[in-house]
Amino acid sequence: MADDELVAATAERYFAIVSACLSLGVRQRGLDRNPALAEAASESLPQQQRSDRTDQQFWTPAQLASYREVRR
Repeated sequence: MADDELVAATAERYFAIVSACLSLGVRQRGLDRNPALAEAASESLPQQQRSDRTDQQFWTPAQLASYREVRR
């Protein structure tokens, strides 16, 4: 799967979750309407900016194994 497909799939999943939560709010009479269902998007999502992120952390296999052991 290409990076842009993953980004699109993630955005669609998040939208579905938000829409479902808003629909629940409508059913429970906390909201008058679900704004996520109002209309189709009129613009595409902006292009993701690629950069060399140095603030992102990754676990080594040993760190991951240690975490999993603690969580059991």
